[in-house]
Amino acid sequence: SGARRNPMPDESMPRSVFLKKAGTTFLLLTTSGTVLSTLHCGTHMARDLRFKNLDDALLEIDRVSVSAKVETNGPWNSSQVFAHLAQSIEYSMTGYPENKPAIFRKTIGRIVLAKFLGQGYMQHNLSDAIPGAPALDANLPFTDAVARLKKAISDFRAFQDHLAMHFVYDEATKDQYERVHAYHIANHLSAFTIG
Repeated sequence: SGARRNPMPDESMPRSVFLKKAGTTFLLLTTSGTVLSTLHCGTHMARDLRFKNLDDALLEIDRVSVSAKVETNGPWNSSQVFAHLAQSIEYSMTGYPENKPAIFRKTIGRIVLAKFLGQGYMQHNLSDAIPGAPALDANLPFTDAVARLKKAISDFRAFQDHLAMHFVYDEATKDQYERVHAYHIANHLSAFTIG
């Protein structure tokens, strides 16, 4: 007929490039479902805490640290939770051990960050460790874990350099980081029963 057939989209690029793009798209779609599903923590929450900033968080940290009895409903004991919270704040200054792929951070990660900041609180899987972080020591004394978290907050407040890229949310301002850190603490401490 002499009519020229329009090339299929993948005919205009090398097969290796097409496969890489297809693999990246598949990874993005499958991991986005996993991340969005973890916005609900799945752990029974003893309380419903909401912190606007780290000042609010410090008040509750002090309250928990002097309680006669502290129990957690999540997979970690109270010392491990406080150490995990400290790790998160420390890594926002020094850099996270492992980062999600850039395409993930700049799409799904930004959506999740906007969701948390917009609603003013965080819900996430309380058993998710920070990728690449040292294992949480179940035998760490509670007072040491509390001191580490308070020091991390103090260091963050005093920090003047460029903050590290978040391993999920990508780049964040200091105000955004403070709010996310406060929401993170509130989410974990909501699973605490204190007496």
